[in-house]
Amino acid sequence: MSRTRHTVLGAFHGVFYDLPSGRRMYLAHRKKRQLVKNCWMMEVSVLEKCRAEGVDAIGVMIQHEGKRLVWLTHIDDWFGPNSTFKFDTTKKRVLPAKLFRIDPAKSEKVIARIIKLR
Repeated sequence: MSRTRHTVLGAFHGVFYDLPSGRRMYLAHRKKRQLVKNCWMMEVSVLEKCRAEGVDAIGVMIQHEGKRLVWLTHIDDWFGPNSTFKFDTTKKRVLPAKLFRIDPAKSEKVIARIIKLR
């Protein structure tokens, strides 16, 4: 699997992955504090670049307590009806974390721990 770093003006933003199946994926590297109101944000320019380069899945990866947590979904979800715009320093799309198809909060261990607490 080959990887290509994605930088903007010298700042690291994420990684493009070329999977053995021929599909492409993009993972944005974020910090936990960038999860705003349980939503992830992605710059529209990055989403458009991904679409132009044939990327199938776009996600977010964070480092938390020594673990890498990944939220991943299809590119169409970022442009779908559940995604909204946010304008601050750049134009961004916002997608609630619960709508990601792969979500670390939905893992078996997390679900088992929640059930045990009840």
